[in-house]
Amino acid sequence: MALPIVASCADSPTSEPTLNTIPNPPTDLRVSETLRYVMLIWNAPTTNTDGSPLNDLQAYQIFRKVMPDGEFQFVQEIQDSGTMFIDASTGENEAVYQVVAKTRRGAVSARSESSPSARAQLKIRSAEIPPIGTRSLFDAQGNRVTEPTSATVSVERLSENGFLALELTCTHAGCGGMNLIDGNWVCRCHGSRFDSQGNVVQPPATLSLLRLRTSFAVNSELVLRVI
Repeated sequence: MALPIVASCADSPTSEPTLNTIPNPPTDLRVSETLRYVMLIWNAPTTNTDGSPLNDLQAYQIFRKVMPDGEFQFVQEIQDSGTMFIDASTGENEAVYQVVAKTRRGAVSARSESSPSARAQLKIRSAEIPPIGTRSLFDAQGNRVTEPTSATVSVERLSENGFLALELTCTHAGCGGMNLIDGNWVCRCHGSRFDSQGNVVQPPATLSLLRLRTSFAVNSELVLRVI
């Protein structure tokens, strides 16, 4: 009687990559600057280096190098729930970033190409800078807005190179989106009031609005940074 043919384990097809299969790195790493943080966005890898589908991606590892002479240091590992990371710990430092993909098996990719350099700051396009003696409002991306409750910063131009730039976040409980009433900034959460210079005129806030440092970039943009 002929015996049945049984395939060996080595011959059995499997959808799981082997332990030594390495994922490709993330691609197209971009940065977006805001007043308080740098946001990273990238494209997720979909294949391994051998061309097989990447179906066990688990996490990303973020690396940062402080410019100009720093070395890349590990910042944080995040779960594969998206392709975005917010770095609020750069302070005044300019930095570049790299991202690594990690699988459930513990295999890690090569690092992505380095991002453009970035820092926590807000840039106002030269065409949007207010004329001397006027004030303009801007959102978190540096776009000019007309509705005070949509504004993140207020920029008043005092002279050719002199500005009063205020962060419109209440110093009592961190609420944003203030109303502008009779020349005063009024918090919508608890009613704190600040004058046009950012000084407290009505509690519960006890600290003035934060004044931002201003400078001109080489392309004539106005750069705002936390002092």
